[in-house]
Amino acid sequence: MLTILTVLTLGLAALAMPVRQPAKARARR
Repeated sequence: MLTILTVLTLGLAALAMPVRQPAKARARR
């Protein structure tokens, strides 16, 4: 149970980070 919750949380955070700041991610590259 904890493993599934952790994976889901990390996945959501990873997807939300680039979506929230696409300009910064593109500027760095």
